[in-house]
Amino acid sequence: MGKYAPRQSGNVNDRPSRLNPKVHPIWRGVGFALMIIAPLMAYATTELILIENASRNFLMIPASLIVQWQDPLILVKVIGTLFLSLVFLAVTQMIFFIIMRTFAPSRYGPLDVPPASFKGKPYKR
Repeated sequence: MGKYAPRQSGNVNDRPSRLNPKVHPIWRGVGFALMIIAPLMAYATTELILIENASRNFLMIPASLIVQWQDPLILVKVIGTLFLSLVFLAVTQMIFFIIMRTFAPSRYGPLDVPPASFKGKPYKR
């Protein structure tokens, strides 16, 4: 037996790993739905902001973002959609983190040793 060979019989990959737990399939569906819904919500929000901006003029749009196409505000819509998509996904991710932190089981089981609080000696030359 070599120095780095496994000491137990059987395949090492058959052991359950707590470092890489299996993801429940429902969360894959939720993630897929968010990939579709977040950009659609961001585009709709951008449209609403531009409609409200036309009546109240609270947002100055630079002249370099207005192009001579069928829709002159297409670049503003694309930039707004990308920005708001990132904002919506970040807010959703924070909500999921709070929910998981609140309701998820403990990271350590009853047989686990608590994490070490030893930080080591200060390094001196």
